[in-house]
Amino acid sequence: MDGLGAVSLVGGITCLLLALQWGGQTSPWRSVKIIGLLTGSAALSALLGFLQGKLGEHATIPLRILRQRSILMGCIFIALLDLTAYTVSGVRPWHAFTRLMCTNVITTEAPVRTPTITPQTIIETGSTRLGSLAPSDELVLAALHMLYSVAVTRTLILALATAAAALPFAVCMEWKNAARKLTAEGEGEEANQDSDCAVEKAPDGIELVRTESKPKVHISAQS
Repeated sequence: MDGLGAVSLVGGITCLLLALQWGGQTSPWRSVKIIGLLTGSAALSALLGFLQGKLGEHATIPLRILRQRSILMGCIFIALLDLTAYTVSGVRPWHAFTRLMCTNVITTEAPVRTPTITPQTIIETGSTRLGSLAPSDELVLAALHMLYSVAVTRTLILALATAAAALPFAVCMEWKNAARKLTAEGEGEEANQDSDCAVEKAPDGIELVRTESKPKVHISAQS
């Protein structure tokens, strides 16, 4: 039993999710807490990989499973597709990616579009209360709306890019003809049944053909 591998797997995922949940919201991305969580996630992931390679068939995730093309391609496809769905829907903790992109757009574009309002003020105000930043200046308000529009557009572009990146992995999965395989198995069973037949000669020229399922009697005329 790979107890240490299971602990490493759960611990690595937990550290990553907490970093994505808190980063940029309750704690800055450069804070000791977030950097520590990301470092811990990377260290536990490395430990997990080492253990899986060393323990072989007794590992939590035997590496031979990932050597199967359909499983490896399917895992990557599902991960990218889930990232697409979570980016669009804003489900946490992947919502951190969406928030990070919006924050970066506002930080870089706000000094150009709205030089009188700082990016931090726009971020803290939020998209639903932009009117309070420019109650009497329609041009500034329009620039603020355009700023958030650009941020949302770039987030959707990210979702489209991840969906497009997932497509090749779906195509690379193995394609097998299940009907042909079943037909081949059926022909093999019939051949085995034919080979189990036994022919016995009885008096008066009667030949008995015995099989596993049901005996068959063939009567031949005497010469």
